[in-house]
Amino acid sequence: MLKFLRKYNKIILVIGGSLLMVAFLAPQAIQQVGQLQNRTVATMDGRKVKERELFDASNELRALNALGGTGGLATALLGLDQASSADADLHWYLLSKEAEEGGFVGSDLDGRSFYPALAEQIAVFAIRSGPQYRQAAAQLGQSMADQFILAQQLPQMRQNFLNNIERTENAAASAGRFTTIEELHRSVAKLRGIQRMRAAYAGVARPSGPRLRAVGSDVFRAIEADLVTISAARFNDAESDPSEAELQAHFASLADVNPIDNEFGLGYLQPQRVKVEMIRLDAEAIRSAIEIPSVDVTRRWLRERETTYPGELDEERDRVVAALEGERVEALITEAQKIIRGEVLRTSGQLPRSGDYLELPETWASERPTLEAIADAVVSRIADRQSFEMPRPTIVRLVDEWQTGQDLVTVEGLAASSVRAGSQNVSPAAAMLQVRELNPNPVMPIQVGVIAADFPVRSSDGSVTFFRVIDSRDVSPPDSIEEVRAEAVADLKTLRSYDRLAGELPGYLEVARAGGLGAMVDALNAGRSEEDESWLSLEASVRIAAAQPASAPPVLADEDVLGEVFAFAETIDPTVEPESIDASRRTLSVLSPRTLSAAVGTINRYVPLTQEDFRQLFGQAQQAIIARELSRLDAVDNPFSLERLRERHGWTATGVATETSVPAGDASSGDADSTTDDSEG
Repeated sequence: MLKFLRKYNKIILVIGGSLLMVAFLAPQAIQQVGQLQNRTVATMDGRKVKERELFDASNELRALNALGGTGGLATALLGLDQASSADADLHWYLLSKEAEEGGFVGSDLDGRSFYPALAEQIAVFAIRSGPQYRQAAAQLGQSMADQFILAQQLPQMRQNFLNNIERTENAAASAGRFTTIEELHRSVAKLRGIQRMRAAYAGVARPSGPRLRAVGSDVFRAIEADLVTISAARFNDAESDPSEAELQAHFASLADVNPIDNEFGLGYLQPQRVKVEMIRLDAEAIRSAIEIPSVDVTRRWLRERETTYPGELDEERDRVVAALEGERVEALITEAQKIIRGEVLRTSGQLPRSGDYLELPETWASERPTLEAIADAVVSRIADRQSFEMPRPTIVRLVDEWQTGQDLVTVEGLAASSVRAGSQNVSPAAAMLQVRELNPNPVMPIQVGVIAADFPVRSSDGSVTFFRVIDSRDVSPPDSIEEVRAEAVADLKTLRSYDRLAGELPGYLEVARAGGLGAMVDALNAGRSEEDESWLSLEASVRIAAAQPASAPPVLADEDVLGEVFAFAETIDPTVEPESIDASRRTLSVLSPRTLSAAVGTINRYVPLTQEDFRQLFGQAQQAIIARELSRLDAVDNPFSLERLRERHGWTATGVATETSVPAGDASSGDADSTTDDSEG
């Protein structure tokens, strides 16, 4: 034994010393991780909120969304805010805290026993969201759709979802970084508790049966009509251009007005917007440049003939070539991404950092790498490393004009694309508007002037795009009329045309009553082409439900206009066949200032709430009455929305980043402040 020790004494000393060092440093490392998680990231209800709490809430939501394999179970059932993954996490956290404090949350057993009811909720949601149900509801009404579609599909779909929930338990627990299945069940119990809380709020006032009948007959009535919508803008060509003085006065009155606050839906207050440039690795261009040697095709066919390519080589050649091309494209794009990230890091790696962001020097605009230089680096290094002539990456610059989120959605290459943000995918437009200059609590640490190398845009065809936001601007009026001149000119013309439409509408109604809607449409379309945007069409048998104004044509979206139509429809006897009433007595016209348009329609049938439908819609009628009473109390907003929860609990972020990146199993948060409390993350 002594000989062994003398022989290997140096090795033993090295190993022993290493173990002692680990034993000495490990407690400090664990303590530091605990301190990071113990940082105060916000205050609510007069107490500090630790980062660990939000981290745990994020894990709970991730697990619930993974349960059942839907990818968004809790988010859909609770209607969580989806502006960003951070907002969804916070919404879940505040809801679950409120439900716990209200005594609505049970134990893990309560969560596990909720599975059958949860499966039914998902099944009902899925069926009612399907095209077959929506079509039946539009044609027959919701009660009939429930009888003929929901009732038939529900048993099997409910069982399928229950099987999926039970089958994905372990995967969901893993997604939430849980160590036991009971933790998942406790999260489900919180979901159930939130639903109990909402149900308690909705049922706090129970109207009597007679009141339900009286109000339900008003809320759940419907009409069927033929309708023609006439936009004032169809007359704009006949209007002369406004003078500069008129234009300036018009702009001055609406420059800082949000369109939703204006009677005519006009206003020039601009949303958040950016200027951006992009470098794109085009998968199709790369694929076109690839040549697959015949020997590689034969080799792959022989190797996978028994499993993948059972036919003869001539029969399978195209499939084999496509597979090899796909692999080659993926490999080249992966290599190109590494080169781009390397070029970004080469110029920014030495810059000082503040949390997740770089501290950029004043000369950064001239020092940062140009997209052209990066594109050249990709081409040259791919050529050196793989002897392949890589197609030059495409460069797109959107810097001449401000780009809103709506503008970015239409940019070529960004349509069928997404950006990975934590456990969620967001649209490229949402990612570009995540720059910290516009968002004080962004999900992705992106800043103006720096290529978002960690957040590439991935397209469905395999292409990858890197973007750099050059400049950003928050919600604000335009700098000058030049930014919205074309829009302002069109709006002024439309306002004039609307006055003309209002003056001519009685004449249109007279034509419609005398010869029918078809005669009116023919008269207004005279001299116009069907390809013309101003061409009018007759919408036949449109069903308009008072309880679902959003389903009505936009011209009737205004509550006052819809009320005018229903008031007219009530004058028609619902017990008499429409054909027995002269169409002229069933035809009306309405003006819609909100949409700067008008409608002329013929009511075919007024559909009141029947006794049978009332029995089917009893619960919905109760909810409708409560909603009306809340609206009279100016409490129409959802009390469980993220905005209302923030206000109610006095949620105030401290400015510390709350990215949920701390590994599971680390030290839990405590109440005592640590040395890093309230520090910049």
